[in-house]
Amino acid sequence: MFLLDPPASPTSSTPQLAEIPSMSMRPTLPPGNSTKLALAGLGGLAALKAVALVLGLGALAHALAQWAGHEALDGTKLLVQGSVGAILLGAAVWGASILARRAALGAKEELRANLVAHRLDPRNGGQGGAVGAEGMLASRGLDGLDNYFATYLPALVSCAVLPLAIGLQILISDWVSALIVALTLPLVPVFMILIGFHTQERVEQAANGLDRLSNHLLELARGLPVLVGLRRAGAQRKALEDVCEGYRKSTMATLRTAFLSSMALELISTISVAVVAVFIGVRLVSGSMDLEAGLLALMLAPECFRPLRDLGAAHHGSEDGVEALRRSTEILGAASPSQPIQAPAAADVVLEANNFTVSYPDRTEAAVSGFTASLAPGEALVLATPSGTGKSTILAALAGLLPLTGPGAARLGGELAIRNPAAIVFVSQHPAFTEATVAQEVALYASVPHNQGLSHSAIVAALTAVNAAHLLHRPVLECSPGELRRVAVARALARIAADPAVELALFDEPTAHLDPVSAHAVRRELARLRGSVAVVVATHDQLLGTLLCASGPDSGLNIVESVDVVEVSDGLAAVDTGEVAVPVARFQWRHMRHLPLRSPRFAAGVLVSALATLSAAALSGISGWLIVWASAQPPILYLMTFIVGVRAFGIGRSLLRYCERLLTHDAVFRWATELRLKLWDSLGSSVVHWGRLTRSGGALGTLVADVDELRDAVPRAVVPIPSALISYGGVLLTVFLLVPQAAGVVLILGVLVLVLLPVLVLAAQRRASAAAAVHRVWLAERATTLFAAAGDLSANGVGAIAAQRFRDADAAVAKPLRRLAGADGLGQGFVSLLTSLAAIAAALSAIVAGVDPRAAAVAALLMLALAEPLGQYIEAVSSLPALAALMSRTLPLLDAPVTVQVAKEAPDETFSQQVGSVPGEAVRRDDAQKIDVQTLEVENISARYPNSEHTVFEGLSGTAQRGKWWSISGPSGSGKSTLLAVLLGFLKNESGHYLINNHPAEPKTLTKIAWCPQDAYLFNSTLRSNLALARPATSPPDEEQLRAVLHTVGLGSWLAELPLGLDTRVGPGGHHLSGGQRTRVSVARTLVAGADVVLLDEPTAHLGQDEGAELIDDLRTALSGAAVVLVTHDDDLAQRADTHLRLGEPVLEGAGAHL
Repeated sequence: MFLLDPPASPTSSTPQLAEIPSMSMRPTLPPGNSTKLALAGLGGLAALKAVALVLGLGALAHALAQWAGHEALDGTKLLVQGSVGAILLGAAVWGASILARRAALGAKEELRANLVAHRLDPRNGGQGGAVGAEGMLASRGLDGLDNYFATYLPALVSCAVLPLAIGLQILISDWVSALIVALTLPLVPVFMILIGFHTQERVEQAANGLDRLSNHLLELARGLPVLVGLRRAGAQRKALEDVCEGYRKSTMATLRTAFLSSMALELISTISVAVVAVFIGVRLVSGSMDLEAGLLALMLAPECFRPLRDLGAAHHGSEDGVEALRRSTEILGAASPSQPIQAPAAADVVLEANNFTVSYPDRTEAAVSGFTASLAPGEALVLATPSGTGKSTILAALAGLLPLTGPGAARLGGELAIRNPAAIVFVSQHPAFTEATVAQEVALYASVPHNQGLSHSAIVAALTAVNAAHLLHRPVLECSPGELRRVAVARALARIAADPAVELALFDEPTAHLDPVSAHAVRRELARLRGSVAVVVATHDQLLGTLLCASGPDSGLNIVESVDVVEVSDGLAAVDTGEVAVPVARFQWRHMRHLPLRSPRFAAGVLVSALATLSAAALSGISGWLIVWASAQPPILYLMTFIVGVRAFGIGRSLLRYCERLLTHDAVFRWATELRLKLWDSLGSSVVHWGRLTRSGGALGTLVADVDELRDAVPRAVVPIPSALISYGGVLLTVFLLVPQAAGVVLILGVLVLVLLPVLVLAAQRRASAAAAVHRVWLAERATTLFAAAGDLSANGVGAIAAQRFRDADAAVAKPLRRLAGADGLGQGFVSLLTSLAAIAAALSAIVAGVDPRAAAVAALLMLALAEPLGQYIEAVSSLPALAALMSRTLPLLDAPVTVQVAKEAPDETFSQQVGSVPGEAVRRDDAQKIDVQTLEVENISARYPNSEHTVFEGLSGTAQRGKWWSISGPSGSGKSTLLAVLLGFLKNESGHYLINNHPAEPKTLTKIAWCPQDAYLFNSTLRSNLALARPATSPPDEEQLRAVLHTVGLGSWLAELPLGLDTRVGPGGHHLSGGQRTRVSVARTLVAGADVVLLDEPTAHLGQDEGAELIDDLRTALSGAAVVLVTHDDDLAQRADTHLRLGEPVLEGAGAHL
């Protein structure tokens, strides 16, 4: 059961679903010179391959016919012509692989760069949408073009060249065989198109399935701290399991039909070749055909069908790339979704608004109504209206971020004009960050307008101005919300210092989440902007409003030229995750236990794969035996057994291949679901991972991109290796029994291909293969991060610079990938060369030894049949570094230490609630039920995060009692949020005692504690679903209860104005609501939990002073039966609590005034 409604998802990529056909076989070609050059080069290489096949197989057929006819062997022709053909064949295969893969890299780089630049364009900054799905499109979706270029384009070109060229040679050799090929060949594309029509709808469903998976996983992961804090992570684990299982079933239903398509194509081709073999055998018995012509026609006939069969499989396998190409083209060709900005009528005015109105389709009242203002250079405008009156909407409109198309599009009225939209700096209420460290983040925003940033000293000065100099080299991932707020202001100040053209600065709640010292520093710097740039500030900070409205920039300011710097790590976001600048962990063999090697389905798939390959080899061998024996004109009945065998192995190969694909795909999809759930459990049970989860992109990389890469890499790297070894062993045994003299050739071939060639390929690849896999995951994370920050980047004029840096980084990583292209092609080229030479050597050894001509033919044809499994073996071996890198990146996460103490199941009855008609009783428990938690106490505790050398705090003591409020304050970085982590059981105290009801805290009692964090995440769902999330599914709150809690937090009148009421969607992260509304809804959700102890982390951060006091008064009444721990930067608010602890001053103070 889903506790959250699955979010809508517009565009995304599809997964790498093997061989899903589409409705039409008309090729879709990416634009650009890379495609044109690839087509021309592949055409020439296909012609070279046709020549090579005719030369090599012609020499082999001539030698076998001479031996069967008791003629003297022309050894020179066999060796020279056969070797030339083998060399040309290897060169053609190698060249086609290199050309195709390099063309794919060029096309992907161009498309990816265009998508990122389009999203970061100022005209598209307000697009919004499904960040997870679009990040997947710009990374993993475009990776589908690898298969498109590597397999589909070569097969497409081969279809235009090989059947015609080889068919002409067959016609010259035997017109009857040519006629059979000509009659059966068109059946392949006909079946491809018919089955494509049948599966088109399922293909679209599979694409939508991954969209939902990506967005739902991203939603769950970003809100994981909230889910754990509400003790609801277990319920959402079930939701995650349902999403993955439903996706697996939907995908497997599609794959069954797709694999039937492949089986039909293989049946047509193999049965056609079998018919050719039977006709040749019958005509040889009758004496109406020459053996050399029959052997050549038999060996060339499969090469006519192979390009079409490869085209079908390649087209099916590259369907995700084609779909991503279509969606990319659709996005790049779409109109701008953001509002146009006009220039003001007066030249001396920076900003002018006249009766400006913003409304939304699902709201009865306008979000902004009748906004009128005029701002000259250097003036200040303060928006200090109550929460929910449209302050953030006005700033978004000024920044050009209001979307005018798609779901949630705004409708504008009146006039809004800005003199120079490119000369704006904007600090949003929820700033997004894209760089690794604070210094890099500030430097990026200071790089406008000439992509030449400030000096190091200037960056330090910008951070020092807002009391953040100590954050210079800190990873952004490790900063607390208050520290991130200061970094956002610092990067705006740095941009103003670097670009004299800036004339308008927009700030949304710049002092929220800040301690008094830092807030004072920010107020001072914003006041100093007056006179240099026009300033618009949306704030509930009365002191900031007063300073900006004063007559001069320093009026009423007590300037503090230096402030104390606190260097203690703070907050759950400040966990040392090891995410930044840490090399990929080394592969460890113990991680092999996490692979699906022990799955019965997977093992059966490997065995069936080997049987399918052996069936193909048996088909070739029996066909050769049949034809050579038929040339001796035995009684036809003698040949019937072999004729039946030819048909049986032809049909068996197709059926076995179908079963193998179903078994292996089902096994890896089941395993991927299990792995996602294990990662979810690990990520939710250790604070080590929370930085990864709360940063946009990290969650998607871990739970979607990493697992999907592993899911695709495992069958690609694991299945072909044992399958090829079993097939090779079967061929070796057969040759040893039939032609012992040729067994040495098979052994040499095995040593060269199974041992030496992998070493050569891996040496040529170096670490490029592993880099490719890591790069794909990096792309998913980086694209998602950039897309999530598109509003901040575009509004501040940094979008073009960030897009260019992304393009440069992508191109730099592509250099080792081009080496990888040569290595992959090298392996396939050598396999073609060596198997062709082995066929010649086996035939020569058999003829020289004087063995039965039928056995000689079988030995030669078996060598050619080994080309397919050995080629797959080389591909699998070349994928092993990528698999090892992915395992080293993902599987160690499962070994993280468990720090969260939670009970496996919290009894539903502990959360039962009675909601009366009086707002103050909104979350009161049943009077008859005893409240378990009476006191919560910490005695001289210290805390340290895993993998951290220093403690966050030491010697802290304090007590929270039922019916009392305990406040905690202190500067940013002093450990307030870390103390909350200890109280929640997320982080175990290193020393001292943590007691609940005078007993050590246990998971059972910790379930009675609920947490409302800073900027608590709201899921992209409805108000109803977000609120109901706090309760178990077995005892959901009813309509009256939900309305009552919203009334308690001051949202009753707002709810009454919503046309959809509780079914109103709040948007991703709650962005359809104002900052104050988001805070109130988050608090209401915590109230729904009805816990015995409630932890409130900065609940008034986005509220005005009066609104904040009103909310606290309401909460005081609503939580009269609970113990409350309040974390705040507001000293006045903190002093009104029953007890107060100021970090940095570990003395428990009695407070005189109550809240």
